[in-house]
Amino acid sequence: MPELCRSRTIVSGRNGALAGYAAFVVRNARLLGFGFLLAFCSSFGQTFYIGLFSGEIRGAFGLTNSTFGALYSAATLCSALLLPVAGGWVDRMPLRRYSLAVCGGLAVGTLLMAGAGGGAMLFLALLVLRLCGQGLMSNTALTTMARAFRYGRGKALSFAALGFAAGEAVFPAAAIAALASAEWRTVWGASGALLFVLLLPAVAWLLSGGRSTAGETEQTATRPAGGGWDRRAVLTDPFFYPLLLVLLAPSFFITGFFFHQAAVAAAKGWSLGLVATGFMLYAATKVVVAFAAGAAVDRFGALACAVPVTPLLGLAYLLLAAGDADAVVLGYMGLIAAGHGVSVPVASALWVEIYGTAHIGAVRAMVAALGVFASALSPVAMGLLIDIGVSVPAMAFGSAAYCAAAGLLMTLLARLLRRR
Repeated sequence: MPELCRSRTIVSGRNGALAGYAAFVVRNARLLGFGFLLAFCSSFGQTFYIGLFSGEIRGAFGLTNSTFGALYSAATLCSALLLPVAGGWVDRMPLRRYSLAVCGGLAVGTLLMAGAGGGAMLFLALLVLRLCGQGLMSNTALTTMARAFRYGRGKALSFAALGFAAGEAVFPAAAIAALASAEWRTVWGASGALLFVLLLPAVAWLLSGGRSTAGETEQTATRPAGGGWDRRAVLTDPFFYPLLLVLLAPSFFITGFFFHQAAVAAAKGWSLGLVATGFMLYAATKVVVAFAAGAAVDRFGALACAVPVTPLLGLAYLLLAAGDADAVVLGYMGLIAAGHGVSVPVASALWVEIYGTAHIGAVRAMVAALGVFASALSPVAMGLLIDIGVSVPAMAFGSAAYCAAAGLLMTLLARLLRRR
């Protein structure tokens, strides 16, 4: 059991934020390393990494951009359908055994990609990569951090989020360097071998220090009589659906505008080099804000910290709608990063505050699946709006209005949930 679960003073932050984080990491190095590692290696199933190989894959299988996109979307949606079931097993299986199965599945997915000989095998490879990488590894990392640390939950979640950012920084450069000297199938095959040889033993070791389940049963004020909040109970909770309107907004809007970033740049007269600079600022800002948000969650609670998420996004889209100057890119990307950076530790901690830890894996998996659907829908919806002539400023104004309304809704929900 992590030491943070037993002592408030360890994570109180009285000796300064940096000292608090350092003590936190030292005292809980193995479990935090586990969360970071799973988040980092989930990159093999993330869109930004698979997309780096899209040209080679399309050439090998004779696919157009649209047919490969349709195949990828179908695999992503199928993984979203499977995620609530497979993700819920983390609540019922020993964490060590479950994590090894998930990591093994990801390694198998990379080998399937390396050996795919036709469209059906390619679809299966994409499905396994999306389910085990983007879905289950992310869910396992965040669920474990949310469940294991009662008093340092926000810091633990922000540390795991650092793994996602590290993957975004490391994997693209590594893939491009590997493709310069090896064929794309060789890169995927070598990745699978490394996952089997390095990742699985590392996970086994990190979770070998005693208890292999990260659970600490918490009694919450919102727990229904007669048992914990399982997935069925959550689906009957009238607060759950308004919360989704707020917490799925980052998945929908950020994915949509990032997917159509070329159209946004063209409409604003920005060069792609300028947009790339904005992404560098985005990555750096997201890491800093995520760490600060983690400390804020520990001090003020996730309900309070959830309120500014959508207003920050709303300010970003208002700025995008109002200006065309080059400096707008930096402000827009910085505000997007701030909203996204806050949402990562807040969202996972919020479900624990409201529904407890007994079934948090199943609840998070269900929400993650809905997030995948939202992120799959937004590129299509925004693409249709662009095709029928809706301008980028108009879409940005509409997005800002939604985010402002969502912020007001979250303020009301936070008050009502505290009373409950």
